Amino acid sequence: MLRDSGSESDSDVSGKEVSAEVNEEPVSGQSVVKEVFIDVNKLSPDLRRWKIRGRVCRISRLFPFKGDRNMFYFGLLDSSGLLKVKAFGGDADKYYGIVEEGEMFSIEYARVSVAKNPNNIFPLKFEVILAKESEVERLEQDDTFPRLKVVKYDLKKVRDLPHGTFFDIEVIVYKAGCVVDVRKGELRKLELEVFDASMKPGETVKVTLWNDDIELVSPLDLRKYYYKLSIQDATCNEYLQREYIQTSKASVFKIAKVECDSTESRVVSLWKAKKFKDVGETKRKSDHVPVVTEDEKIRKLV
Repeated sequence: MLRDSGSESDSDVSGKEVSAEVNEEPVSGQSVVKEVFIDVNKLSPDLRRWKIRGRVCRISRLFPFKGDRNMFYFGLLDSSGLLKVKAFGGDADKYYGIVEEGEMFSIEYARVSVAKNPNNIFPLKFEVILAKESEVERLEQDDTFPRLKVVKYDLKKVRDLPHGTFFDIEVIVYKAGCVVDVRKGELRKLELEVFDASMKPGETVKVTLWNDDIELVSPLDLRKYYYKLSIQDATCNEYLQREYIQTSKASVFKIAKVECDSTESRVVSLWKAKKFKDVGETKRKSDHVPVVTEDEKIRKLV
């Protein structure tokens, strides 16, 4: 979109418009107006006209929101930060099929709003809400733009995170509990016991699944196989104990059976070997405990 060369500078976020650059070298006797993209961390509700671009990442699921309406969100990353972009209702259905993980996109004609729940992943003060008139356009790949480095926390480190922190994990499912009704059947929950390479022998952490997400584990044969579970946007609930990991409607799940000779199979083997080794060592130690007779006990008391 062409910008008015007489507008204010894009470095002034308190202004009303974002300026355009004018090429000083005439082409065919005319000046060439170039588009200007504002950094995502400079967005403000005070700006009337703006355009941003970045790399799409952390696309959530399309999930129910207030009745039969859907919503989803994603991140738009440039060198200045990671911006949260939301869409609701018909706009969510439309744009969910357009944006793609890792691809470059530009956005304009959307609304800038105060972020409702800034967190460690989306810390910016403002967020963008797409509308019917918004323009979301795919751009050519640009290697000068950063790529989001996804950090998957091990379970040992998760325990030390502040409550309410969002994170990604990759774990092995050990077993599943029973489905429990909550709020007189309004909600259903299922707790999984999971572990990873950071856990002690036999030690597990509980992950809570809610409602329709329970169906993810229904077809799994946990008596015969172990499964690798990846979760994007898990969190520690501040109202529960630390060993509980919570998921939400927006969390993204990937689950697959642990194959032989895979990295995960070695994690399972090591976890089980440690468990049996420690049990054996405990038994051997108990076999060598000296027997104390009743007479010896009496002598010690005297």
